[in-house]
Amino acid sequence: IEDYLIFRKYGYCRLDGSTPHDIRTQNIAEFNSPDSAKFIFILSTRAGGLGINLATADIVIIYDSDWNPQCDLQAMDRAHRIGQKKQVKVFRFITENTVEERIIHRAEIKLRLDNVVIQQGRLVDQNAKVSDNEIYNMIRHDAETIFASTDKNVTEEDVDAILAKAETKTAEQSRQLQQIGDDNLRNFSCDQPDFMYNFEGENYQIKKKTHSYQPIW
Repeated sequence: IEDYLIFRKYGYCRLDGSTPHDIRTQNIAEFNSPDSAKFIFILSTRAGGLGINLATADIVIIYDSDWNPQCDLQAMDRAHRIGQKKQVKVFRFITENTVEERIIHRAEIKLRLDNVVIQQGRLVDQNAKVSDNEIYNMIRHDAETIFASTDKNVTEEDVDAILAKAETKTAEQSRQLQQIGDDNLRNFSCDQPDFMYNFEGENYQIKKKTHSYQPIW
């Protein structure tokens, strides 16, 4: 991306994990300054996800999504800051029928479940980590799709048509995610009904029954 911006002679700023603090502060100030010639800010998700105010930006484009959906949300929030006066549009680039698409789908499911119940809650069929078998299935699905493809020519599709198809697919996935969240909420259960009374290995519900406490006035 940076090579293309240099080739087109576009003014831009860049921030990643190796950017010194003074350069970081300078880039943010230059980007947010009125009538700035630098209208593009390249950020890595982790380095640019916290402590940055880019309220002058109204378009966020995610090229490489993170395994953790919260990191992407934090990156989007850089434009949703105090002082933002425009409607912010967020675009996520995903290659269809690839491992990337399956990773994003799994991240969206995790995010949906986190929104339904607090992360400390216990949900049915919720796994905190990606298993080796899941990773293998993602890669195998991608390889099978590539080898099964019969398209030999690369075609150019109208941008509006691509966006329309993406919006339709996103709406359908959102509907499915809504159903997943509702089902898990209805099936919400705790492994131990009295887990809230346990602290440092001691059950205080039992302790309360065996000890009599006098109120202090």
